[in-house]
Amino acid sequence: MMEYIIPNNPGEIISQIPLGESWHVDPFRPDGAEMPGGLRVKALAGGKVTAVQGDPDAVRTFADRFPGGQFRAAAFERGGAMTSWGEAEVVAGPDGQPLRPVYVRTRGHRACEKHAFFVGRALAQVGVYRHFRTGAENAWVRLFTVDPNGEERVILRWEDDIFVYSRRSGGTLVFSLPGEVARFADAIVTVREKAGVYHCRDVFYAL
Repeated sequence: MMEYIIPNNPGEIISQIPLGESWHVDPFRPDGAEMPGGLRVKALAGGKVTAVQGDPDAVRTFADRFPGGQFRAAAFERGGAMTSWGEAEVVAGPDGQPLRPVYVRTRGHRACEKHAFFVGRALAQVGVYRHFRTGAENAWVRLFTVDPNGEERVILRWEDDIFVYSRRSGGTLVFSLPGEVARFADAIVTVREKAGVYHCRDVFYAL
């Protein structure tokens, strides 16, 4: 996922959007008409600075129409647990550090949904899947950036099973990470906790 910052007001498609509100719009229509499945456009400062978020191909289409803006990597913290399984993903910086979200969802249906939105030059999506009955757990890290042409570049991709509990350690979580993802250990521990919270509604890994 990516975000595109428009450098100036490109016309009615932005001026019709009230400050702080978001619409789904068709990038091919200048009137800003609502369109299911369209891009996510948000007015950030009176319509003069706007962010467009969504599928990379769709965002690039918008950027072609309104050139001169800036691409940034974008990702959501999301997920939680159901009855027998849980899946969650948090967002970290390139060194594994927590980041400050640009938006935190506080209204509407939030159980196991998207809880916070992050943008940056490079972001890491850190996730865990847990099956409570079998004890199987899988973790992944995807560190990516977006170049000036709006192309996603994956810097690091890792996925593996993680060990759940060890009798020798007295029930403490035990897992082994290769050197290139060791810096994401705190994020993995945190997202594993989030994936175990039934109908999670809160942000777990953020400043």
